[in-house]
Amino acid sequence: MNHRLFTAAGLLLALAATAEAQQRFPGHRGRERMKLEPFAATGTIAGVGRGQIQIVTVTQQKWLVAVSPQALVHVTGTAEPDFLRPGMFIRFTAALDKKGKGQEPVSELTIFTPSAEMGIGVWPEGMAVGDVGAEQPAQPPNPFGGAFGVGTPAAPPDTGRYMVAGRFVKERNGKLLVHFGRGTAEIELAENPAIKVDVADYTVAKQGDSISVTKGQMYPNQPMILQANPNAVGQAMALEMEIQLSQPLTGPRKKPLRPETPKPGPPGPGQPQQPGQPDQPRQPDQPPGQERPLFGDPPPFR
Repeated sequence: MNHRLFTAAGLLLALAATAEAQQRFPGHRGRERMKLEPFAATGTIAGVGRGQIQIVTVTQQKWLVAVSPQALVHVTGTAEPDFLRPGMFIRFTAALDKKGKGQEPVSELTIFTPSAEMGIGVWPEGMAVGDVGAEQPAQPPNPFGGAFGVGTPAAPPDTGRYMVAGRFVKERNGKLLVHFGRGTAEIELAENPAIKVDVADYTVAKQGDSISVTKGQMYPNQPMILQANPNAVGQAMALEMEIQLSQPLTGPRKKPLRPETPKPGPPGPGQPQQPGQPDQPRQPDQPPGQERPLFGDPPPFR
């Protein structure tokens, strides 16, 4: 009985591994047992899809790179203010009072992805930010309820300059509310603030951005095949990669407003009557129920 259970469990694990390999490397069915080779490439992004990126290397080779769910991704660049929206994590340095209210407009901030190296909290300006996963020594009382970084600074004054890292939750009266742990900061952005991007989300990348896959895997002999056939497309999987945005990220485009159509006024002396005016008789060439549309006649049905 135990032998049967062991055999069934082994079969399920083998099927799961095969399915995962086929999903990560589409088009390579039957090759799952091939020994994978290291993959690294630098080039330009040609397209971004769900779970994969098309790149053209500096040697003009074309690759379809699957992004592992556990991949380490680092995307850097800039963004326009309209890209900022609630739910994003941001960090900035600002002068705050004891209630967490900003004392001056913030001219610089960074959109980031929390990590072991950069967590959520508030630190006095110039203080080293510690590993959020490590044990930290006793800290002086924090007036905002967050966590200070590693070190033993003097007790902060009621009002001072702090680095804040937290989630932008909403905008109220032109000010941003940022939650960091148990505390909240309320800041106002300066006109045309400088916004940096430092995230782990490759889906913000677009065609033309620079990419460097520093660690990955591929099936054997693909570089030779691509060198012999320039039209071929190689397939690989990225485990670590860095992306540099070529253009600032922007928010969704707003739909243009439809221009208002001026309402016709009463006809002047000697002017013909306009259709659609209230309390005016219909023109002979306009039978009842066939008013002319505002933007011209519709095309005839064929």
